[in-house]
Amino acid sequence: MLFYDDFIKKLNDTTITLKNKYSYGLNFTKKIVWLGTGIPISLIGGFQLWVLKTNNGNPIGYVIALLMLLFGIYNIKMAFSYKINIDAENKKLINKQFTIELDKVKLVELRKMVAPKSKKLEACLDVITHDKKQIIIPLIMNNKLEFTAVIKEITKDKFVIIKD
Repeated sequence: MLFYDDFIKKLNDTTITLKNKYSYGLNFTKKIVWLGTGIPISLIGGFQLWVLKTNNGNPIGYVIALLMLLFGIYNIKMAFSYKINIDAENKKLINKQFTIELDKVKLVELRKMVAPKSKKLEACLDVITHDKKQIIIPLIMNNKLEFTAVIKEITKDKFVIIKD
C-alpha cells in the first residue's frame, strides 16, 4: 500500500508543538460519499411516501419508504456530526461514542487494516487500554497527519507503527 508508506515517512518527519485543544471533522471525500448516498436515498424515500399517499398505497410500501427515508437522513446526519476532539492539556481523546485518557492507555498502534463497518484497507489507530478494551479509530478525519502526530506526541513511547 503505497500511500501508507508515504504517510509513515511524513509522520516520522513531522514535528509538532502541542496546543490545548484540537478538533477534527470528517474527511471531504468521505463526507461527499455519505452525502452522495444519504441525499438520493432520502429523496427516493420521500417521493415514494408521496406516491403511496396520493395513490392509496399498501402498508408494506409505507414501511419500506419510511425505512429508506430514515436511512438517508441517518447518513446525512452522520456526515455532519462526525467529530473527534483531542484535549492535549488533559490528554484525552473525545468522540461521541467514547472518551480515552491517553496517559492511561497500554498501547497505540498505527497499522493498515480493514476497519469495523468498512470494506477496504485503510490506516487505523488501534488503541488498547489497561482494562483490555480495544478501540479502532479509522483515519477518515481531515488532516489525519496532524491527528496522528498529536497522538504520537502525547503517548510518546506507547505509540508503535506497524509496517506490514
